[in-house]
Amino acid sequence: MSDDEEQFNPKAHKKLLQGISSLGKAQHIRKTTRNEPIRQQDEFQLVKPVDESVARYPVGLYDIVRVLQTTNRHIDAGKQLKVVQSSKKVLDKPLEKPQADRIKRGLGYDKTKKNLNRWDAVVTHNRNAETQVFPLRSETIYVDTSMYRKPLERSLKSDLARELEAEQARLKAVKRELTGETENEEELAKKEEELLKKKLTRDEQIARRKELAYLKLRESQKSLKARKQNKIKSKSITNY
Repeated sequence: MSDDEEQFNPKAHKKLLQGISSLGKAQHIRKTTRNEPIRQQDEFQLVKPVDESVARYPVGLYDIVRVLQTTNRHIDAGKQLKVVQSSKKVLDKPLEKPQADRIKRGLGYDKTKKNLNRWDAVVTHNRNAETQVFPLRSETIYVDTSMYRKPLERSLKSDLARELEAEQARLKAVKRELTGETENEEELAKKEEELLKKKLTRDEQIARRKELAYLKLRESQKSLKARKQNKIKSKSITNY
């Protein structure tokens, strides 16, 4: 064996490797082992190496308050945290769902029972009465008359509206004279309404429709004939 192999010290070598690894600024992450107790298991089985003494005693609220009270900039924050620390309370464990539902049903039953108990006197009085007349008497009776309300038949019209209606009627009369229409439009509309109001069978409705179509066709033919005659008269006047 050589002198180099005899002088090798495994403890010193291990210490040297630890010193070299501690020189790096990056935080090395290694795989967890069984001797490292952790509360939450990591998905990738990775955890930062920490000192066992520090992991055993984590930083608490008291440590944060003590540090903040020593600095002038964070005195107010330290006081607020101190108040929170003195007034903190441990919350009770929430009930299981079946127990919570049972309590909720019990409260609803008590509330409904209280509302129904208000009518005990009325029910007892009605049971002891000799006769009952329904509907029971009431002080006020409300009748909905909106369905039978009639619209206003008259409306106020301005002078301009009256003049426009008169002008429209005059123009319609001139148009009927030019086209040869002798029947009034209002009379035709009334006839159509009367036919629609009557309860007719299917065959009668078809016959009425044919009759109305025939009347409209005759009216259109008359108006077309009158237009042609007016054109012929105008041509003869110009030629003459």
